Amino acid sequence: MPKEAVTKCDEAISLNPGWGRAHLLRAVCFQDMEEYDKALADSERAVELDRTSAAPLFVRASIKRDLGDFEGTLADVEQGIKLAPDGPGPYKLRGNAKQGLGDLKGALADYTKAIGLAPDYLDAYAARGSVRAELKDYPGATADFNTVIKLAPEDAAGYSGRGYVFMTMEKYGEALKEFTRAAELDPENGQIWAHRAEVKNRTGDAKGALKDYTKAIELEPGEAEAYVSRSGVRKQTNDAEGALADLDKAVELTPEDEETLLERATLRIATGRHGQAIEDCESALKVQPDSTLARFLRGTAHFGLKEFAEGNADFEHLPGKAEEVYDAPVFLWYGLMKLGKKAEAQAALKNYSKAEAKKPVTGKVKKTVQFLTDALSEKSYLATAGNAEVDGLHALLPGQAQFYAGLKHLFASDKAGAKACFEKCRNAKELLSFESQFAAMELGGL
Repeated sequence: MPKEAVTKCDEAISLNPGWGRAHLLRAVCFQDMEEYDKALADSERAVELDRTSAAPLFVRASIKRDLGDFEGTLADVEQGIKLAPDGPGPYKLRGNAKQGLGDLKGALADYTKAIGLAPDYLDAYAARGSVRAELKDYPGATADFNTVIKLAPEDAAGYSGRGYVFMTMEKYGEALKEFTRAAELDPENGQIWAHRAEVKNRTGDAKGALKDYTKAIELEPGEAEAYVSRSGVRKQTNDAEGALADLDKAVELTPEDEETLLERATLRIATGRHGQAIEDCESALKVQPDSTLARFLRGTAHFGLKEFAEGNADFEHLPGKAEEVYDAPVFLWYGLMKLGKKAEAQAALKNYSKAEAKKPVTGKVKKTVQFLTDALSEKSYLATAGNAEVDGLHALLPGQAQFYAGLKHLFASDKAGAKACFEKCRNAKELLSFESQFAAMELGGL
């Protein structure tokens, strides 16, 4: 047991503080116990005490890998290979570092090298299968995981890896079978349950996905990603409060994760928690000061508080592209109109339309941008505003379309037309439609 081994190492080190092997063994025990700070400290000491051996370098490299320090891992393992170039383990470890740094071809070469030195090296086949999947070499990835299963038919790794390949290929039926088999072999592995939950979610089985994500969280309560994923399923089932609770936990675990902060900000806006959403956006901006989405969401939250001047300040200075926040100029137009600045509003929209015409924006975004600029320009849109045909012309959700139609009616002093559109928008079943909130706000003044 690692704890018992640590005690024996403690006794040995107390008798001989300069015994490098005792520090090295204790480092390995602490690593097994996931006490990485202690493991790293002992491995550092082991390296200092034995500078002619590769083993302390390899152990320190593996601890750095577990901590996500791939550059440190690569430096240590390469230094170790100079001292001991013949074993397969270091090449597999170097492959891990390269894969973590995004050098997939380099990782592939190292995993292949490790397999060449040890043809039955299970972990190397699994690692090579994962990198081949990332490189979209699905036949090669499948072949590697088939080998893992052949070498260890009762090990869940091969089935889980093959399931991931099938999921990536969108072969969900086969993926589900593989993850189910993996869960039977290793029922305490939270990652397997999370993967199966993802497959179920992709195939519309929200209830099954929730159950599997919950199982994954029970097994590995410190994994923030599982809470974020379960939050997404809960949003789909209109359980906004449950989704927020999951995001709260994810932020608690990873307080500087920009994506999670902005995911929570989005949901907070959708549930009317605008002040809290602004706090999330400002936390995200501390992490990533040039975040387009953070500024967009903060501006949206200000609008929810009827702080149109503050919201416009964000929409006027968005650093991103139309692909990221294509409706930001429309929100700016809305804010300026609410402030009574009609000329500035129309000028802003016109300038935006000209700028977008010069960009290589294609597909869904281009269609949406064109719709928005046409809908709110000086062109005659009132004749078709709110009609069913409008929904087929662009990529907006139906409730959003009604909101923009309502604005056009509102600013043309057509209160009856505005009210009809805003009511349709407010009643649309779109949990994350900010426009539905604005519509409700406008209805309060009609």
